[in-house]
Amino acid sequence: PRQQHVARPAVGFAVLLGVALNVYGLFNPLTFSDIPGRSSGLYTNVNQSGAGLILGMIIAYEVVPARLRMLFVALTAVGIVTTFSRAAILGWILVVLYFALRSGLGIMQVRRIVLLCAVVLGFLVSPYWDNLHDTLEERGTLTLDVLQRLNLISGGGTADTSTQERTQVAAYAWRLFGDQPLTGHGTGQHRQLEGFDVSTHNVYLAMMVDHGILGLFILPALVLATMWGLRRAQID
Repeated sequence: PRQQHVARPAVGFAVLLGVALNVYGLFNPLTFSDIPGRSSGLYTNVNQSGAGLILGMIIAYEVVPARLRMLFVALTAVGIVTTFSRAAILGWILVVLYFALRSGLGIMQVRRIVLLCAVVLGFLVSPYWDNLHDTLEERGTLTLDVLQRLNLISGGGTADTSTQERTQVAAYAWRLFGDQPLTGHGTGQHRQLEGFDVSTHNVYLAMMVDHGILGLFILPALVLATMWGLRRAQID
């Protein structure tokens, strides 16, 4: 308990530092990330940066003073949005919904959510957003890939290069699984997909390519092994 008491505030500080570095990377592309227009901070990988900020937010949430939690969550969102990682953005939304449901949506929580949404919408319709948009274009942040990602998030139909590649590699990995569904192709094979420089982008597909049908249950089994025997009091 003493180590946790020290570690959780430190994780919260690391989250805020990660947000600051991501915002800096937004205005200074390629400082840390090797993908123009997408921030990664010290992770150097944009998806890992988004996931790291979410996990840090979960760990540090309870030690943040109640009156500052909404601000902490909002700042984390800013850092995640700069990665333009759709999985991380979706993950943040799910975590925030869980926090809201667990604590109960009282009048105070609703007021804070409405206030936050009003601030965001007010910024988007203000001249400050136009100035920011122009600045990001000049600095090379709003690349074609980023704009296509934004279009997909907002409901547009244009698929970016990453989406097209992930669709193709997933289809190829599924065919590999179909070739050897019982035994798989061996550990690490998902990282050596012929004709692709990337992996499957999906843990379940990766394990199924390597280990066949048993690979489908590896990740759930690890989660079960971690949680087995825990009591509700221990989790809280």
